[in-house]
Amino acid sequence: MTRRLVPLFVFVLGALSVVAMGQPRTRDARSVRVATRATDVERTDVERGARTSTNEPSEPSAERVEHVDDTASEPSVGTGVGTGVGTGPSLGPSVGPSRSRSVGATNRGRLNHAVRVEPSLTLRVRNPSQAYGTEELVALIAWAADEVARQHPGSSLNVGDLSRERGGRIRPHRSHRVGRDADLGFYLVDAQSGEAAEARHFVALPRGAKGTDRQGGSFAFDDARNWTLIAALVSQDVVPVQYIMVIGPLKERLLAEGRRRGASPELLARVDAVVGPQRSGRGRFSYDSHDSHFHVRIYCAPDDRPACVDTAPFHPWVSREAVEQPRPRARARRPARRPASRQARRR
Repeated sequence: MTRRLVPLFVFVLGALSVVAMGQPRTRDARSVRVATRATDVERTDVERGARTSTNEPSEPSAERVEHVDDTASEPSVGTGVGTGVGTGPSLGPSVGPSRSRSVGATNRGRLNHAVRVEPSLTLRVRNPSQAYGTEELVALIAWAADEVARQHPGSSLNVGDLSRERGGRIRPHRSHRVGRDADLGFYLVDAQSGEAAEARHFVALPRGAKGTDRQGGSFAFDDARNWTLIAALVSQDVVPVQYIMVIGPLKERLLAEGRRRGASPELLARVDAVVGPQRSGRGRFSYDSHDSHFHVRIYCAPDDRPACVDTAPFHPWVSREAVEQPRPRARARRPARRPASRQARRR
């Protein structure tokens, strides 16, 4: 009995060992076949790509096309208003927190920690003792002059009165007391040759025509450079401009130049609202005598409120809450009662 079972037991063990050894062989062969198939697929793709790159121009991927479209559809970073004054977007002047403080209204107030306009290649200062303003106004003037010089090399802006170092009255101005007003001379051309020219003083151009300076030189209004200046001042929103006073004929010339240069309707609307003869908030005085320079006024800076006081006009593109703080209404005082006379007391 035992002799019969021993061979059977040996046979079973051999069969089990063969089966155990055969399974890895089958798995290894399957892995080799899968790897070989993947290698063949990769080789086919590479060959197909080589033929495509050799015979046909490669097309951009979907992700690349989407990225290009997004970039093309984004609006240009800058003022947000098409200026039509040149190439390249501009952010406006760089202004941060400042120590300068404009206190009160433009015709009754003072100026603390003023900043002075310094002469440069693009700025000519007539009277340094009256060239003080808030940091925002000084930065705006310097930036706008640089913009004009960038598009018209060699240009220099003639800067007149701003304010005194501590503000206050400057004769013969009604305003210019708190560092938010500036007189900027026109960019001029020689009336005979039409070439760019500079005058030492402001030159009056009655009705927008030709004018002469104290030395007898004849000058005319430079439409191109003056439009570049006005467009730069009005199109930026970093330092909002309230108005730019100038006589009506010169305003019409500026608008005509803007239309000729393809300015956007939004910019033309801003220039039409900001530039030109202005009246005071109560309508008493007509500021229509600015035939020799631009009178620029800016709104109060956020750091200067509520001590700084803004008055009308308030343009629709400028947030009223950003330029005007509501002030509490003063309580109406009751008239004081007169003491009763002795005769009334007796009655």
